Amino acid sequence: TISVIPVSLFGWSEMQAINYASYSAQTYWAIGYVIIGATVLTYLLNNYGIKYSSPTVVSTYINAQPIIASLWAVSFGTDSPSVIHFAAASLVVLGVYLVSSPLRTTRKLLRSSLQAVAKKVGRSEY
Repeated sequence: TISVIPVSLFGWSEMQAINYASYSAQTYWAIGYVIIGATVLTYLLNNYGIKYSSPTVVSTYINAQPIIASLWAVSFGTDSPSVIHFAAASLVVLGVYLVSSPLRTTRKLLRSSLQAVAKKVGRSEY
């Protein structure tokens, strides 16, 4: 992809320090899976979803992926839930709600939130 060029420019010395011969075929298959299966195929399927579904449904799915990945990692015991996980998940859900809700509802919610913050800090211009 396009990012290969800048990454190669900044990481050339690190790329040369790797002993590629020490990697097994399974490692190269795993790298190929990440590049083709988890990246390229995902983007192609997202475009397919936009064509046959609404962009809102696809964006909801895309934005839910970090939450699903976190739940997956916690269920396998490779991660433990923290306050940051819950805060990030809440922000993702709020973002999906704001994007998928009607514009009038979103403006009303944002205006009331800004007024509440302005009241707390002692300002009244919102």
